[in-house]
Amino acid sequence: MTKFHPANTVQCPQKEIELRKQAGWLSIEVLGAILFVLIMIAASGVNFTSLFSSNNLADTEQALSTLRMQIKQLYTSSPDYTGLTSASAIKSAIIPNKMIKSNRLRNVWNGAVTIEAGTNPNTFVISLAEVPQEACTKLATYQSGSWVDVKVNGSTLSQNSIVSEAANQCTDTNTLTFTSN
Repeated sequence: MTKFHPANTVQCPQKEIELRKQAGWLSIEVLGAILFVLIMIAASGVNFTSLFSSNNLADTEQALSTLRMQIKQLYTSSPDYTGLTSASAIKSAIIPNKMIKSNRLRNVWNGAVTIEAGTNPNTFVISLAEVPQEACTKLATYQSGSWVDVKVNGSTLSQNSIVSEAANQCTDTNTLTFTSN
């Protein structure tokens, strides 16, 4: 068996030089990969935001339809909607789950939702506050022929030109009012 002796070892300075040269090249490659990953994350974030906005609109449309149907079913045997309020609707358990936050009626944008009998007792009104501009026109025209009238920020929209009128009335944040019978 041979014993280890430092004099019998050979050092290779050439190898150390090659390793040092590769270290710089490797860090540039890593920086490029990191940059690529960051660009991909940013691009997917933009798409995710758009998808999230679409989901908020779809959730609101579904909740609005469900709420309208539930109110009509609750008052089927009543001559009119007298006495209908947000509080009575909550107590009657007809509010879609997505519209209740901390025992208050709220939409997906955290705006107030109010329910009340209309000025004509044969109608009822559902109001949605703080609706963002990107959802306003689409929501105002959602099932437009099914509502007695639709208002954006207090202005009644004409059924004949509802899309253009809604687009003109919608601002950064909006209150939409739907009247049904």
